[in-house]
Amino acid sequence: MRRKYFYAANFHQTVRHLHDLSGGLVLTLPMEADLRHPEAGKYIRKYLHTKPDVDVEDRMRVYNLIRDLTADAYGGWQFVVALQAGGGLSAQRIMMNRTYDLARAKQRAMAAAGVKSRTVPKQQAAEVGSARLIGGRSFRRSLI
Repeated sequence: MRRKYFYAANFHQTVRHLHDLSGGLVLTLPMEADLRHPEAGKYIRKYLHTKPDVDVEDRMRVYNLIRDLTADAYGGWQFVVALQAGGGLSAQRIMMNRTYDLARAKQRAMAAAGVKSRTVPKQQAAEVGSARLIGGRSFRRSLI
């Protein structure tokens, strides 16, 4: 459940970073036929060349994959599905709060930090683990 929420909450930001790093070539990359053209191909190879060990055709394949997964009809569909397939972030947050063992996670975090163990009563852990809705947003009170 946590992975599903993380995916839905971060997919759009990840795609944004990917588009930022790849630049406009995601949409303006020449076609393979242009690359094969005797006259245009030499210029495409010249201007898409980066390092000696990076093949221009491989680079074009990577850009095409980015476009196919994030910037065409499938990419648009995926953009919506990433957020809504699990019922939206609010629904996923509610389900995560119902099923996630917060007390155990806190004990593990304390142990990893080297803090001496303290036992959290189950009733108190359940109260802390449940989300309160304030203004449509979910907030948690922390024991720490």
